[in-house]
Amino acid sequence: MHHHRYDGPARISARPYTPQRRTGAPEITTLRLTPIPKGNGRAFVSLRFGHGEDALTIDGFKIVQEPGKRAWVAAPSQERQRVDPHTGEMVTKWYPVVTIPDSWKQAVEAAALAAWERYQKTGELPQDGGGRP
Repeated sequence: MHHHRYDGPARISARPYTPQRRTGAPEITTLRLTPIPKGNGRAFVSLRFGHGEDALTIDGFKIVQEPGKRAWVAAPSQERQRVDPHTGEMVTKWYPVVTIPDSWKQAVEAAALAAWERYQKTGELPQDGGGRP
């Protein structure tokens, strides 16, 4: 059985029209890429959503690539430790810091991976404000 969340009545004109609304994602710019020297985490990435004074910058995206597999982008997450009540052992879990809307995920991945691929080919790191795919 499928459960659908009811968000109230549809709002026809709740938001002003902007071209970005068609794709769901705002303009996304890769501000920084910091390579990670070892492991499957290849780089940390900072992304800017939108532009100008209304832009939002989120740090901590991670480019992950296992040997022989395609690179992908993980949203920022935070490690937390707690004691397992059943075993008494310390357990480490990762929790999301931000949740990216599904309609933005393809654009997030395209921006971050374009900067990663450029770095791999040329050694060029994005400068603040640069690195847009």
